[in-house]
Parts: sequence; structure tokens; C-alpha cells
Amino acid sequence: SVCPTGTRSASGSYRLTDCTCLAGYSGTSNGVVCTACELGTYKVAMGIGVCSTCPIRTSSASGSNELMDCKCVVGYTAASDGVACTACEADTYKNTIGSGQCSTCPAGAISDAGSNEQTDCKCTAGSFHDSDICTPCAEGTFQDLDGMHECNPCGSGLYSDDAGQTHCLSCPYKSSSFYNSVGNKLADCVCYPGYWKHVD
Repeated sequence: SVCPTGTRSASGSYRLTDCTCLAGYSGTSNGVVCTACELGTYKVAMGIGVCSTCPIRTSSASGSNELMDCKCVVGYTAASDGVACTACEADTYKNTIGSGQCSTCPAGAISDAGSNEQTDCKCTAGSFHDSDICTPCAEGTFQDLDGMHECNPCGSGLYSDDAGQTHCLSCPYKSSSFYNSVGNKLADCVCYPGYWKHVD
């Protein structure tokens, strides 16, 4: 007769109880159906017994039969498979399973530790996402939040003369600027009626 599912017997065996669990399968006695180790567990030896849990932040496929089957989950890394994994450092990410290196976020972008997708990398305040790169806000605009896809124009009474700004400055004393869709620079600040601009 054929041994039950998940078991095997040596050549010449003649008893049902000679059928014992395969590595990667667990059971409570010989001669009965053994079940595959669940995800995140493994069992090296044949025979009855329970499956062992993979190290922290690793997982394995169903029916795994060795410690090296336990691989880092996304967002975590280690020097090799089969060992506890640590989170990718801030400003990096890893979207693959295993012991590979974490990838650095694009220039000007930041991410939390343990990030698992490039989309977790957010452009810092003062810049915006332009396709897959972070572009500084142009003169006359600003962005005070991380991870945004556009910059805001400096509004009435405000200006910005430098790229990459997180806020706008107020026009000089007794001058103001008008709202325009591309934002204001210092040159757009005009004196109030009855005042003139002093030039050194």
C-alpha cells in the first residue's frame, strides 16, 4: 500500500506505522496523514514532531524543511537567510524577499525604517515628486509638507527668491505683492501708494 500523504517509509517496509512524516511535515504519530508546515515555520527532520517557527521578521513557504527556507520579509534584511532580520534603515526600502540589500531612496527623498516600496520614499518639504525624482520648488513657490506632488505659489504680500523653500517671506515694510499663479519673487513686491523703494 501507499503511505499516507506527507509520509514516507524505507524500502522493504511492511507496516503502516513504518510510514513517517517527511521533513517539512508534522504529525503526532506514524502511519497517519502528516500536514505541511505552515507559512513561517519549518521542520528539518523526518518523523513525528512539530514545526519550528522561523526567526523574527522572516517567513517561509508551506512545507519548508530547513532553516535557510526562512527568508527576510520585505522591508527587512540580513547577511544571510535563516537568521533574524532587521528593518531597512530610514531613507531606504526593500521590496523583495530574502537577504538582499536595502535600496536608497532617490535624492532628496526620505522614508521610515522598514519601508518596503519605493513609493514609501517621500520628497522632503521644499520639493515635490516629479515622476520618480524630487525637484526643488521653483522661486516664487514653496512646499511645507513632505511627500507632495506640487508646490504652492507665494500669495499676496509674500515672496520667495530662492528655490527649495518651505515657506514664503513677507514683502518688505509698506510693500505688498498681488496673487499670481506662478508665485511671487521679491521684485513682485511693490510699494504702497505714497511710498517709494529705497535702492542702495
